[in-house]
Amino acid sequence: MTGQSEIALEPVFHGRTYEELHETIGLLAKWLPICCSVRGDFKFSEILSEVNRTLKNHDQWQEYFLWEENTASDWAQPTLRDRQIAFEFEDWSSQYNSGGVNFSIDRQYVCFERLKLKLACIRQAESLTLEFHYDPEIIDLESIQYWGKLFQILVANAVN
Repeated sequence: MTGQSEIALEPVFHGRTYEELHETIGLLAKWLPICCSVRGDFKFSEILSEVNRTLKNHDQWQEYFLWEENTASDWAQPTLRDRQIAFEFEDWSSQYNSGGVNFSIDRQYVCFERLKLKLACIRQAESLTLEFHYDPEIIDLESIQYWGKLFQILVANAVN
């Protein structure tokens, strides 16, 4: 789709790599850069495997990455900070019970860094919702609708 062999993304990492931090209140998350190499002959499943492998590798190092120390490197300047194309996955399928009352997350929106484009995937019970969040000063509605249609085609072809 992009014609590039290097895909740069910024997925959000939760910042709770240690058990002691799992119940911490407050924002620990941050966007981290990942670069994936893909060839034109890669199948969609191969691209997903490459991205998944890269995400798992980066997950263990998330608390050590500092943008300030990495902006001088060739791969981080200017490609990632200028593009700011992000991905976020949230699992809201859990229910919480207290005193015989069940609670579950219905809506949540956090914007802790301005991004040009973000694909948010949200799992709730038996559904998966995909949302495009974008900066309207940079990307117009017509372009987002176009990318949304391309994404629908991509998902339909990946499923079949």
